[in-house]
Amino acid sequence: MVQTRRFKARSNPSTELIEQKDTLTDSDLFDSLQQTSTSSSHLQQNVNKPSSLCTLPPETFLQICKNLSPADLLSLSKTCKLFYNDLCCEDSLTIQEIWRQSRYSFMPYRKLVPPEGMSERQYVRFLLENKCHICGRKSKSTKIYWERRLRCCAGCLETRMIRCDNYKIDSQDVEPIILQILHCRWDRNGTRVYWKDQITEKIKEIESLSQTERVEWGEQQYKKFKLNERELNRRNIEDNCARRQQRYDRKKIIDEKLNEMISETNKNGSPIWIRAYLEKCSSLSKAYTYNRPFTERSWKILKQKLVREYNEMLDADDSEEIDFICGEYLSDLDSNNSEDKN
Repeated sequence: MVQTRRFKARSNPSTELIEQKDTLTDSDLFDSLQQTSTSSSHLQQNVNKPSSLCTLPPETFLQICKNLSPADLLSLSKTCKLFYNDLCCEDSLTIQEIWRQSRYSFMPYRKLVPPEGMSERQYVRFLLENKCHICGRKSKSTKIYWERRLRCCAGCLETRMIRCDNYKIDSQDVEPIILQILHCRWDRNGTRVYWKDQITEKIKEIESLSQTERVEWGEQQYKKFKLNERELNRRNIEDNCARRQQRYDRKKIIDEKLNEMISETNKNGSPIWIRAYLEKCSSLSKAYTYNRPFTERSWKILKQKLVREYNEMLDADDSEEIDFICGEYLSDLDSNNSEDKN
C-alpha cells in the first residue's frame, strides 16, 4: 500500500481526510467526518453573522454619522453595500444634511454651497479625493479647475490645453468673440491657454450661424460667461483661504510633533535632539509648504528624514571641529620647531 504525502498546511479539511483515509479505521473516519461537518457549519455561521454595526437602528447609525468628519464618512460609505446605500442616498434630505454639517464642522473654510447639479456627498468627494478625472490616477499634485468642474493632474492638463497668441491658435485665426466668452489660464511665458474641446466646440457653433445670428449668439454667450466668472471668482477665493488654513493646521500639527521629538531624553536625562539642528533640516521647511493634511504616516516619514539630516549635520560639524583642532595643533608644532632652530 502506497501512503499519501501528509502536508502540514492544508486549506481544506476534507482534503486532509482523503489523504489520510488509507491510515484511518472506519470509526476514526466517521468521527473525523463529523468533526469536519461541525467545524464547517460553525465557519459558515461566522461568515454569515452580520456585524454589530450593521444591526444598529437607523436612528443610532445616523446619530453616529453626524459626529464623523467628511473623510470618515467617505471611508464608511466604501466599507459595504449597506452603508453605501445609507450614506449615498442623494434623495434623502437627512443624509444630505449629515454631509453638509460634517463639512461645516470639519472644513469651516468651505462655506459655499455645492455647484449646481452636485450633491453634498459628491461635493465633499470632489474636494477631498486627489484623483485625476481624466486619467483616473491618484496624485497629490491634482488641482481643481472650477470652470470645468474637474480635478486634473499636470500631465493631463498639458495635453488638453492649447495656447493662443494674438488671436491665433496653431497659426490659425480665431474669432475674437470666442476667446472673450471662454475662461483662460496663463502659462509661465504669459501666454493665454484654453481648453481644446471648448475652443473646438465654440468654433463649430459659430460656423453654423449666419452673420446676424452670430451677434445675438455672442451677446448671450458673453452674459453667461460673466455670470460664471463671478461664481469662479468666489470659488477661487475660497480655494486660497482653504489652502492657507490647511497650511496653518498642518504647521501646527508638525510643531506639536517636533516638540514631542525634542522632549525625548536619554537614560541619563539629557536631550537626544537639539532644536537648532532640527530646524535647519530642509525636509522640515519643505513639509511646512504642503496643503494636504498631516497624518501619523506623514510624521513617520518626516521623522526618518529629520533623523538622517540631523546625523549628517552632526557628522559635518564634527569633521569641521576635528579639522580646526588639527590645524591649530600643526601650527603650534611648526612654531615650536622654528623656536628650537633659533
